[in-house]
Amino acid sequence: MALDYEELIEAYRHPRHKGKIRGALHSSFSNISCGDSITLYLSVGRDGTVEDAKYEGNGCVISMAAAEALCSHAVGRKLSALCRLDYGSLTQLLGFTPSAGRIGCVMVVLTSLRGICEKRIKNRCNK
Repeated sequence: MALDYEELIEAYRHPRHKGKIRGALHSSFSNISCGDSITLYLSVGRDGTVEDAKYEGNGCVISMAAAEALCSHAVGRKLSALCRLDYGSLTQLLGFTPSAGRIGCVMVVLTSLRGICEKRIKNRCNK
């Protein structure tokens, strides 16, 4: 889901994946340097496939668009595959690479995803 400029603004103004999923895996992260804050929610089926993805939070256009892009990409994919996403993968979904000063805007979303992945691994190890 590479976003052009108009889609970037549309994702910010009218998010499709903003909200909370009760009982879902979730993780939060805040970028204190710029004020972006995200809680990512992933509803994962027994087979490890993401059934729904949403986020809550506040931030700049880039962080909110990154959350939208990740959520759109996540539905229907295996959580294990999402856990392998990196900064480059997420910027590919966005369709551009932010300037050096805006890397944290994307990382706030990626760090929330990593938190979910770590919780999932920890829960499996404790069973």
